[in-house]
Amino acid sequence: MGPKFTAIEILQPLWHIGVLAFVVALIATPIVRAIAYKAKIVDRPDDLLKPHARPIAYMGGVAICIGMLVGLGYYAITMPNRSEALAYATGSLSEQQVGTLLDGSFWRLIAIAIATTVIMLVGLIDDIRNISPGKKVLGQVLASGILIMGGVGTRMANTFLQPVGIHAGDWIVIPASCIICVFVVVCACNAVNL
Repeated sequence: MGPKFTAIEILQPLWHIGVLAFVVALIATPIVRAIAYKAKIVDRPDDLLKPHARPIAYMGGVAICIGMLVGLGYYAITMPNRSEALAYATGSLSEQQVGTLLDGSFWRLIAIAIATTVIMLVGLIDDIRNISPGKKVLGQVLASGILIMGGVGTRMANTFLQPVGIHAGDWIVIPASCIICVFVVVCACNAVNL
């Protein structure tokens, strides 16, 4: 059984959101760079691992995070089923049903925004204070946990597991979603950082 939708079918109606996030990050980058230089949050050259000739500004993740958050916010405002998603979220809140609230599309967007912000803050703290690798990974695992609570981990696992015959209702999906989400987030963060 092949995928339900192709990448083109999924991304085609949303391409403008990616462009918006990219443009905002592009505009934010020189502003954040100027702030980093002014605050002296820079990577200084050394004789071992940093062969660049002059100090290089840190905080690039802040600009990327700003672009991502603007893109998520724009999508939340313009999503096709916004009124139903908002009614679902407010109904869940008014009835104090946290379980149903966590299943809604607005919560998924909020979870992605919070996880993105956590990862950015971990990177920013590392830029300013140079935290240990273990603490960085702990922050990335925390962001993964937020994505798992937002249902993003399960959707991610289904993408990997459906082609091998494991479906959404199978018992393996929940533990696999945790493992896959943590693995993907930690690997992606460290690949970008390197």
